[in-house]
Amino acid sequence: MKIFKFLVYFIFLLQFSYCSKKETSESIGQEIIHQNLPIILDSIDRYYALTDNILSNNERRNNTVEVEDSVSYDDFTLNECVPCLVEIKNDRLNINQNRFTEFKIDVLPINQINGYDIVLTKPKKGLYNRKVIEVSFSNLYIDKNKQKAFIIIEKRAANSKGTTVDVYFFENREKKWKYLKKQRIMIG
Repeated sequence: MKIFKFLVYFIFLLQFSYCSKKETSESIGQEIIHQNLPIILDSIDRYYALTDNILSNNERRNNTVEVEDSVSYDDFTLNECVPCLVEIKNDRLNINQNRFTEFKIDVLPINQINGYDIVLTKPKKGLYNRKVIEVSFSNLYIDKNKQKAFIIIEKRAANSKGTTVDVYFFENREKKWKYLKKQRIMIG
């Protein structure tokens, strides 16, 4: 009986250690954002120039970039993402809504870029702040077998008067998620 208990306990420990080493899609998504946030926030100055042109003379902008604290799934944006669909087809990725990763971002790796403060914020659902740049993430797709991923990123300036939606592609090389390319999906 002692041997049986020991064997069950040993199998449980082996299974637990295997599961704890296995990376989850959420942890991979966190890695991608943490390792590439400066690239994702590229050319933020351009958005602030646009914000300055839209604000009235008596308004002053905040030097703040608000990053939404979650990665979501957005069916509309994905269907508009021709580069995503081409990449999916070329790489023969098996894709459906269940393969997209949604999660909450708890912390950012940097809190400032080019003199602009970066803060996490809750999604606003259409209520935009005229004085900051807002960044949101959606449709994170990770193919663990091919070690490839993409994520759609929307950047909004001044009441969504200056919006870009881009898809960023990444590949895992030497245990780091490296930025490959960015393709513009929409400008608004």
